[in-house]
Amino acid sequence: MPQVGDKVKPARSEMVYEISHVHHGGDEVDLHVSGTNLQRFSVRTDTITFVERRLKSLSSGRRHSATELARWTQRLAGVPDQAQAKPSCHHRTSQVFSR
Repeated sequence: MPQVGDKVKPARSEMVYEISHVHHGGDEVDLHVSGTNLQRFSVRTDTITFVERRLKSLSSGRRHSATELARWTQRLAGVPDQAQAKPSCHHRTSQVFSR
């Protein structure tokens, strides 16, 4: 099944397009050339050749918020989570006065 982001070549074309939309059932796709206004609509999938396929998402199709994606990117880069990295001022003062 084609998915958005796959790179393909339509029949009789040397240009590489990217899938921008997969129609219901996956029989047709919309294509565009990155960095241009060139688009092709309702192209049958049996007339395209896949050049590069995107890896399937492990998220079961659920879209993630920008905050979730930023947090995952930071974790992959080894950056500590902001919420856990620095305690609040109130928390530090309560420790100082409780001794």
